[in-house]
Amino acid sequence: EISEIFTQSDYIKFLPIAENLKDAGAQIGLDDYGATDIEIDALDFFPLDFVKLDRSISISEEALKSSFHRKMISIANKRSLTLIAEGVEDNETINLLKSYGYRLVQGYYFHKPEKFIS
Repeated sequence: EISEIFTQSDYIKFLPIAENLKDAGAQIGLDDYGATDIEIDALDFFPLDFVKLDRSISISEEALKSSFHRKMISIANKRSLTLIAEGVEDNETINLLKSYGYRLVQGYYFHKPEKFIS
C-alpha cells in the first residue's frame, strides 16, 4: 500500500518501481485516499489495483454525493479498480455504501480491535 503521506512528486517517482512490482505479480493500493495530496487524475494513470477511501468520505453521505467521489467512481469503473471504504462501524454506513456500489469495507463493524495478551 502506498501511504497517505505520499506527495504528488513521490507518487511520480514511485511509478517505475510500481510498474516493476506489478510485473512481478504484486498488487498495489493507495491508502486513505481523499486525505492525500495526490490528485484524482493521478489515479487514472498509476498502476493501482485498489484504493482505500478515507473514512472522512466513506462515512459522509454528503461527501459520497460530491463531484470528487463521482469522478473517483468513474475512474475506478473505467480501470476495474477496486474501491474499499474505510471507517465502517455500523449497519447504516454499510447500507449507504452498498447503495453506491461498494462491495468491500474496512472498519470496526464486525469487531473492535483488542489488546494482544500473551
